Amino acid sequence: MILALAKATALILALGLLHGFNLQLLGGHPRMVRWVAGLLFGGMCVFAMHMPIVVTDGVIFDSRSAVLGIAALYGGPLVGAIAGAIAAFWRLYLGGAGTGVGITVIVAAVCVGLIYRLGVQRLGWSKQALPLLGFGVVLHVIALLLFLRLPEYYHQAVFTKVALPFLALMAPATALLGLILNAIEDRAQTARALAASQEQLQAIAAASPDIQMVLDDEGRILEVHSGDREVLRTPADEIVGKTLYEVLPTADATEFHQFVRNTLQLEEPQRIDYTLETPVGLRSFEARSRALGVPVRGRPAVVVVARDITDRLAHEAE
Repeated sequence: MILALAKATALILALGLLHGFNLQLLGGHPRMVRWVAGLLFGGMCVFAMHMPIVVTDGVIFDSRSAVLGIAALYGGPLVGAIAGAIAAFWRLYLGGAGTGVGITVIVAAVCVGLIYRLGVQRLGWSKQALPLLGFGVVLHVIALLLFLRLPEYYHQAVFTKVALPFLALMAPATALLGLILNAIEDRAQTARALAASQEQLQAIAAASPDIQMVLDDEGRILEVHSGDREVLRTPADEIVGKTLYEVLPTADATEFHQFVRNTLQLEEPQRIDYTLETPVGLRSFEARSRALGVPVRGRPAVVVVARDITDRLAHEAE
C-alpha cells in the first residue's frame, strides 16, 4: 500500500515538470497552454488510476483527487473541466462498485480547487506551504468521506486500512505539487517581465539617434543599437560578435579599446571624443561609458553611448 502511494506521489511530481515544459513551449499562447494543461492533468489522472490501491474489486484509491484539485486551483475552470472530464470518462470505463463514488470524488476535487482559487483571487488566500497543506488535508478528507456512500460492509476496509496512509501522503503531495507550480509560475512571470523590459529597451534604443553599444574587455562588440542607421560605419547585424580591430582602423580600434579598459579598471564613467568615417561622410562623436555590474556572456563589459556631435561642433566653429 505504501509503495502504491509513493508511486502516486512520484506521478504527481512528474506532472509538475510536464506542466513546466508546457509553459515554456507554449507560454506565448495562453489559451493553448490551458488546453494542453487540461490534457496533461487529465492524462495524469488516467495513469494514476492504473496504479491504484485496490480496496476490493471496483473500489480504488489513487492520486486523481490531488491532481484535479491542483488543476482547478492553478488552471481555472477550463483546465479543471478538461481534466475532470477525462478522469470521469476513464473511471466509467474501469467500472466496478466504486464507480459512482469515484466520479463524485472527481467532481468534488475540481469544485474544491475552484473554491480555493476563488478565495485566492477575491479574499487574498495564500498559496504558500501551510495553506496548501491545509488545502490538501481538506481535499482528501472530503474524498474519504464520500466513500461513506458505499455500502457499509466496505467501510471497515476503507477507513481502517487505507484512510490514514492515503491522507498522510496525499495531503503533503498536494502541497508539494502546488509549491512546484508556484515556482514554475514565478519563473514564467519573470521571463515575461524580462521580455517586456527588453522590448521597451529596444523601443527606446530605436527611438534614440545615439549609438548604444555593449563591449567586453576584449573589445568584442556584443550589442549595437541606433535609431539612425546612417551613423553606423557598418550595419549592426554585421558587426555584432566582431572585435573593434575587425571593424575599425587599427589606430582607432586601439584608442577605443583602451577607453573600454579604462572604464573597467577605474570603475567610473569615462568620456572620449573621436571621428569616424560613416556612410554619410566624416562625423565627430562624443562617447560616454559605464561598466556593467554583471558579466555579459561570461566577461566584464561596458555600455557605451555615442552621440553624433558633428553639427554642434560646426555651429560652435561658426
